[in-house]
Amino acid sequence: MFLLLLLLALAPCLFLLWYFYYRDRYEPEPKKKILKMFLIGAVMVIPAALIEYVLIKGMNDASSHARELANFLKPLRAKVNIIPLNPSSNSVFARPSDEEVRQFCDWLIAEKVFVRKRSEKGTNILAACGQLGSRGGICHKPKHHGL
Repeated sequence: MFLLLLLLALAPCLFLLWYFYYRDRYEPEPKKKILKMFLIGAVMVIPAALIEYVLIKGMNDASSHARELANFLKPLRAKVNIIPLNPSSNSVFARPSDEEVRQFCDWLIAEKVFVRKRSEKGTNILAACGQLGSRGGICHKPKHHGL
């Protein structure tokens, strides 16, 4: 799975590398030099993976889930951005408490995963991530006024 993710991440870069190599008609660089520079760049970017993880109360906030997430991330060496669910008025899912979020982060840290909790803004006015247009559970389309 890791190799598939790596291949999918590198495919656009490889295409661009091939495209610009064949478009450079006047002074083409040696293929070995281009490939070497590309691989150095790819190795420098690989550790910069960031995983977004939405924490939902009672669904994925237990210590077993933290262990599963840590085991999944070990070959990726990724950083995890923990996002507590932002509730809407008619959602069947609940947001974990701040203490539960802190505990989940501590479990991941114990598994040697780099963790960051996303700061929240706009929750009080239903404008946080995932909440836009959720007042009453209905998204109203703006009326079209012909000109």
